[in-house]
Amino acid sequence: ITPAPAVVVNAPVASSTSACAYASQEAVNTAFATWLSGFTVTGGCSPLGSYGTVSAPNACGGTTTVTYTVTDKCYTTTTVTRSFTINSAPKLDISCPGNVIVECGQNVEQLYASWIAGFTYSGGCSNATATDLTQYEIPEAGQLLVINYIVSDNCQSVSCTASFLVNPCAFCTYTQGYYGNTNGSACTPDGVTSNAQAIMTQALTNVGGIVNFGSTITGNYFRLTLADITSGNIFKMLPGGGTPRALIGYATYSVNSTWSDNDPLRASGPNKGRINNNLLSQTMTLFFNTQLNPTINNLQLTSTFTTADTGTCGSHIPVVGTEQTFNIPTQVISYLNANGGATVGNLLILANRALGGQSIMGVTPSQVNQAVDAINRGFDECRVLVSNPQTVIANSVENLTAKINIANTVDVEVYPVPFKEVLTLNYKFETSSPVTIDVFDIRGVLLSSQTDTNVFINKELPLKLNFAILQSQVFFIKVTSDKGTVVKKVISKQ
Repeated sequence: ITPAPAVVVNAPVASSTSACAYASQEAVNTAFATWLSGFTVTGGCSPLGSYGTVSAPNACGGTTTVTYTVTDKCYTTTTVTRSFTINSAPKLDISCPGNVIVECGQNVEQLYASWIAGFTYSGGCSNATATDLTQYEIPEAGQLLVINYIVSDNCQSVSCTASFLVNPCAFCTYTQGYYGNTNGSACTPDGVTSNAQAIMTQALTNVGGIVNFGSTITGNYFRLTLADITSGNIFKMLPGGGTPRALIGYATYSVNSTWSDNDPLRASGPNKGRINNNLLSQTMTLFFNTQLNPTINNLQLTSTFTTADTGTCGSHIPVVGTEQTFNIPTQVISYLNANGGATVGNLLILANRALGGQSIMGVTPSQVNQAVDAINRGFDECRVLVSNPQTVIANSVENLTAKINIANTVDVEVYPVPFKEVLTLNYKFETSSPVTIDVFDIRGVLLSSQTDTNVFINKELPLKLNFAILQSQVFFIKVTSDKGTVVKKVISKQ
């Protein structure tokens, strides 16, 4: 009996691979099948090799151990054991910045850049993908930007949420009627009271005591001096009237011969000395307003804008129900966009070009006058720019709840609904970290914010709303903790 050929058993080496190496479970299954094909047997009579029913480990981590058993007629049974391992990916850690509220006077661009840079992650696989932050931009004043930052790799997905809000700032402008009133008092952007003469005196002092309205290039301009203010002659000039038009030649109040033709000052009659060109008086008024509010020069203009009262001098919180909408001719917006940008500062330049009789691309002095008047009245007596009603509703906190990752452990009961003055929050979670409670109106404007550092389950926290509450008014209560965010909608009693 000739001995049978030797039995040769082959087995693959043990495999150990990171979960990051595979894009899916299907890829792991394919790799496992290839590896499994390395178990073979040759020689002998008719050797049999078997490893039973096995399956690939989970693509996100696990081990499958294979025992290969070989038998043959003249061969002692042999087993070979190998393992196929998928090592878990490094833990994916995510970090979000805190919620930011930008107050008046703070550098919005700098704070926003720092806030966006606070969305980071570490660990995970090298092919991890994160929410594209370039799709976001600085929100308009009063609109809440909420970013739900999500990072995912082959096997992990983590998220966190943060919000950015620019509190609206009040601009204090006044009409030419106010500047023509010797006894009028006014609120300034700093929250202090002043009067028309003091504001105008400071405006002329800021520019060296002389300002020319119109164009010295064309020779069509009106010169206003500090002496016109301190002497009180400004109160004879304002408020003005008459058809908005380009000036003709040079004029100034102190030289009577320059206004004998009633342009731009009335030469006789009960209104002697009064400005007889409404574009001049409106432009002069806008000049005073931009000197009172230097930051308004950078205000971006649109064909329609809405402002609201602040209620008290120095406040920047809009009063619900006081909204007014103003219009700027689209021709003016188009001109400004083609000449440096649609800002208040560039509108003042346009107004002077119109007064000077310079080419302004078909825009009429009347259209320029309408735009200047809209700014002078739009923020009259200190008002806050708010979003247009239809835009506000579309971007209200109610709709933002869809953007907040509600798959968290935060839950809060709010009662009574409807309420009168005080709401009660009942925490249905607990945390050792502080909790922020923000109250927004239906436009998405932040009305109040407070922090609770002692949070425990079923705690009842009275929430006193110290602002004007109208009947059937909708509010949104946003509760934010390290465990997530939740928004509740409430309404006041009729």
